[in-house]
Amino acid sequence: MGAALKNTVISATGELGVSYDQIKKWVNANGGQWSPKVMKGVTHLISSKEHYKKKVDSVNTAEEIGARIVSYDWLEDSLQKKRKLAEKKYEWKKLGHDRRIRKGIKRMAPNADTKRFNDGCAMARADMESDNYHIFLDETGFEYNISLLRKNLRHNKFARYNIRLFESNTKPHVYCTFIRYVPLGA
Repeated sequence: MGAALKNTVISATGELGVSYDQIKKWVNANGGQWSPKVMKGVTHLISSKEHYKKKVDSVNTAEEIGARIVSYDWLEDSLQKKRKLAEKKYEWKKLGHDRRIRKGIKRMAPNADTKRFNDGCAMARADMESDNYHIFLDETGFEYNISLLRKNLRHNKFARYNIRLFESNTKPHVYCTFIRYVPLGA
């Protein structure tokens, strides 16, 4: 008999893909206690996404008593690792927040990519007087626009080197390097 769920009182709500009887057996066999309904003393509520979103009575009660509302994955992963895992990344509150952030990034990414491309084209126009180039980005998103600074400590002045790699807008791509030196104090 394991002790992976020692000091936990667990209840469940919603369609989880396994029966509540099976969850009860796993919880009891691993040192936890099963509660058929959410009440004071319950430490964890395993909830389906649908029940969490609808804020059914058991979810509201769990929130009121301060129980952790987690996905079924928390139980499954805890049993596989043979220890109670930290609940934070399995809590529906956190999962919903992470999903909203990913959606926002996905929605903003095309605009950010367009802005980076347009900024790279503007640099090519300024540096090479050409509309056919942009700053090269590799597959990791690294922008080949590098500035190096050299400081003269005695006079507290900087010299700057700008090194840029441009890629043509047409295919097959042609590459061009641009280097600018700005002397000390200029």
